Amino acid sequence: MIQLSHFQLEQALNRYRVARRHVLRALLDAVMADPAVQQKFLCATRMFGRLKSSDSIREKAARKGIEVRSETDVFQKFPDLLGFRIIADSAAELDAVQRIVKRDFNVLGEVDYRRNPNEFGGRGIDWELELESGDKSYRFELQARTFLQHVWATRSFHLFHKQKRERALPYQAVLQELGAALLQAEEAAARLEEPAEPQGVVDPACWSDIPLVNRVHLAAFESGERLLLHEIVTLSGNDEVDNERIVRRKAELYEQHPQDRYPKFSLVEASCFNFSTFNLNEPHIRVPLERFSIVQE
Repeated sequence: MIQLSHFQLEQALNRYRVARRHVLRALLDAVMADPAVQQKFLCATRMFGRLKSSDSIREKAARKGIEVRSETDVFQKFPDLLGFRIIADSAAELDAVQRIVKRDFNVLGEVDYRRNPNEFGGRGIDWELELESGDKSYRFELQARTFLQHVWATRSFHLFHKQKRERALPYQAVLQELGAALLQAEEAAARLEEPAEPQGVVDPACWSDIPLVNRVHLAAFESGERLLLHEIVTLSGNDEVDNERIVRRKAELYEQHPQDRYPKFSLVEASCFNFSTFNLNEPHIRVPLERFSIVQE
């Protein structure tokens, strides 16, 4: 049961919108400056940040019987409000990401599934992290995978997302088979890589204004994960102004799609390079061709 309106919940999330900006910049600075990350532009274009929306908080609270009476309850009972994902180009690049994370952030928890996959064959690294900036600290989650590890995750997404473990059990053998096959493919691909030439220092100004940094994507979905609309909010750099615009727009969309008429309506608020990156990270969404123009930028 949640006793806060959509507007109140979205307002409560503003502290995480500020955190998103700080964390995203720290991740970009670290990745771009590390010589071990060879495909810097590719890494940036695949980077993804997601802030939980009001409808997602409400759905999780109802599914797990979580009671929310105040903003404090939101912060204490939903540790996954802010999350990021990095899709690395190779296993070597993923090693570099792990070194960066341990060097530049406070690691509160780490689960490394690369050589010891989970019971279904999934691989990658999950972290609970904290960034200290001045007198403030920001907690967030980070997933890092290679592109082939991401293939496994996207093909099995429907079996795990908001599902009980029993949903995936009938597919356990084939999921493990897929994971093993992708690991073998990754090892073969590594043998094809050429020795990398040393890279010089990249001027931070090169990525200070890329779309990943100065835009927020809002995407609305209806039943069947069909895309209803996709909008881009261009950020001014003023947190108070930008956050108010985002909150008010999301509140408007919730008002326009009441639950009695749109029971499966959902909103995703994400930081990403463009809509292709959005779709890479949310591969289950369906974009109706008759509405294809709404995703053009």
